[in-house]
Amino acid sequence: MASPSWRARPPLSTVNSTPLLPLSKAEREWQRQKNTEGAHNPAIDAIMEMTGLEEVKAQVLRIKAKIDTTQRQGASLKDERFNVVLRGNPGTGKTTVARHYAKFLASVGIVPGDSFIEMTGSRLAHDGVRDIKEQIEEMRDEGGGAIFVDEAYQLTEGHNFCGGPVLDFLLGEMEKSAGEIVFIFAGYSKQMEKFFEHNPGLSSRVPYSLQFKDYTDLELLYMFGKLILKKYNGQMKVEGGMFGLYMRIAIRR
Repeated sequence: MASPSWRARPPLSTVNSTPLLPLSKAEREWQRQKNTEGAHNPAIDAIMEMTGLEEVKAQVLRIKAKIDTTQRQGASLKDERFNVVLRGNPGTGKTTVARHYAKFLASVGIVPGDSFIEMTGSRLAHDGVRDIKEQIEEMRDEGGGAIFVDEAYQLTEGHNFCGGPVLDFLLGEMEKSAGEIVFIFAGYSKQMEKFFEHNPGLSSRVPYSLQFKDYTDLELLYMFGKLILKKYNGQMKVEGGMFGLYMRIAIRR
């Protein structure tokens, strides 16, 4: 049986013999594209270097494949929407992926600029339509980019009376901003279902979805091991080993 591919990452074996994680299917596919097709994209590299997130990585590669195919055919992507919703619990990497996704779209010419605005649904609802309109106009003046709305479901919560009008305004902006600005929404999976119920037009304007699963214990141990290795330069030993009781308690806190 062929030996598995291993990540070219810090040798965690120096921290109480912690093994490296094998490359996932999506990571192997990206490595194949780099080796055989000459693919190169630092933003995708950064996403692939993140621990776990197999479904996210696979979807990013599907989006890349669509862009590559359309560009090879000489067709225009100017009117294509690449808005996306990121669904998952806190601490699963949504904000980090949002930044890399925005850089990826800018690097392949889907949006002409790399400006990145980050805000929450609650803040948007509080500031109202006028404020987000000004920010979008400023982004257009700077050449375009991405607007990331974390906890976007807050726009449709009952106590945020101004959230609905803001979301309706964003719907109109998504319609006319293709090729200039990409909108990225994030939040808990269940709450985001209610978010999309606000207006039937949301689903067509946000055609892509990235599902963020919670990290497994092994993935958490790997990430914690990397932190220990980086901070203590491989000189710290963990009682019971990297898979021992103390480590398992630590990752569940």
